[in-house]
Amino acid sequence: MQRSRMRVAVNTAVSLSLVAIGIRTAPELLVGLSIAAAVGVSVEILAPLHEGRRSARSYVLDLTHALGDRAVIVPLVAVLVGIAEPAIETAFPSSFRAGFGSLPWAVQVAVTVVATDFANYLIHRSLHRVGFLWAFHSVHHSSERLDWLATSRVHPVDLAVNISVVTLPTIALGQVELVPWLVTFFFVYPFVTHANARVRLGAVGTVVVTPAFHHWHHAAADEAHDRNFGMFLSVWDRLFGTAITTEEYPSAYGIESSDLDDLDFIGQMTQPFGAARAAVLAR
Repeated sequence: MQRSRMRVAVNTAVSLSLVAIGIRTAPELLVGLSIAAAVGVSVEILAPLHEGRRSARSYVLDLTHALGDRAVIVPLVAVLVGIAEPAIETAFPSSFRAGFGSLPWAVQVAVTVVATDFANYLIHRSLHRVGFLWAFHSVHHSSERLDWLATSRVHPVDLAVNISVVTLPTIALGQVELVPWLVTFFFVYPFVTHANARVRLGAVGTVVVTPAFHHWHHAAADEAHDRNFGMFLSVWDRLFGTAITTEEYPSAYGIESSDLDDLDFIGQMTQPFGAARAAVLAR
């Protein structure tokens, strides 16, 4: 009992500290999360899907992820981008970026968005297929109830790797000034696709990721494993044969063989490191 109380106290202290650091170093997170919450909750109210309510514990856990994880990823992203940037600039010299910059603005934006989304597809697929990366990404898939807030449950290592990779196309194309807009869009849109909402977009859904499309990515069913990786565009999954294209929704979510959903914040932060080490040693 004493150890249990100590664990709760330490977990609370760590969680509150990271949330405070996250808000202090990136106060715009509160604005972004407020906008995402307004969008996600509105969709869920207008088109409700599964009944039932979250536990208070899971609300606290995922809000801690939403605000606390960012305190860790900022330095990680800086390191990862710093390592990759010289190679990207060598592969895409300034003459290439200057030529791309001479194209019409709308073309530059469209190509940058498509390239960024494709980079997201590639890294997302790698997060599932590479053992030590999956150890961290599995935290995001641990939610057994999918809704707008479940979007935020992401391990900092997973998030740092993802953000670093999807930032590289903007560096290669010389479109760094678009990064804040792209990050904002790619931050808010997943709150719609994770929402506990029944949304159908008709023909648009054959190109754009919908909640039905992304919910299958989180489904517990065996046939849904490693499918529907797209974040904004669903065309990559259709092109590379990783798509489940039904308008029905799964009935169960999460990872049946994992206890990650039952862990506290510290547990979800630390357990993946052991799993990643085991995956590396098993190679």
